[in-house]
Amino acid sequence: MIPVEDPAAARARCRAQLAKMVGPGGAPLSEEEINRQTVYMMGSWYRYFGAAYDQQQRERAARERGAAEERDRQPPVLASGKGNLTIGPAAEPVDKAPQAVSPKLALVTPPGYRLERLLRVIFSGRTFERVFAQALADERDEIFQAMSEHRVGKVRWRRVVLYLVLLDTLMSQAFVSVAKRIQEIWGSTRL
Repeated sequence: MIPVEDPAAARARCRAQLAKMVGPGGAPLSEEEINRQTVYMMGSWYRYFGAAYDQQQRERAARERGAAEERDRQPPVLASGKGNLTIGPAAEPVDKAPQAVSPKLALVTPPGYRLERLLRVIFSGRTFERVFAQALADERDEIFQAMSEHRVGKVRWRRVVLYLVLLDTLMSQAFVSVAKRIQEIWGSTRL
């Protein structure tokens, strides 16, 4: 099996890469944005490498237990201390392997990612930023807050609300676009 990078090292590598990136307008990414992007990247890490890392840790712990059991099977060693002989332990106890994080807690993409991509294709960048971006950012912040509180039910509900808000915004934008187009046509025929 190929060794998998430790999650702490992966998180540090992600943060270092994000610190080098720049945001809109050439400004460096804010600490909040770095934290948010690190959550996304680590979610992908857990999704794709978490099970392999867990397996690697279990195998390592089994090897250490096997080695400790082998040492325990050896006869006790006579240790000498200041002229008298005492029987001492064959080996020091081995610490348990650290518990690996479950891949079930992983996020792969940000909430509403596919819908965001679709809206960016359908609408111009200016329209997307003016109409949809704020609603999307607000709902994502609500989801992240629920995640930080470890409230799974609230996370699921906020995801539903995210899609409903974007659907409502989409319908409102469609209505406004049609109304503007009718007004343009009406104004051009009244000459």
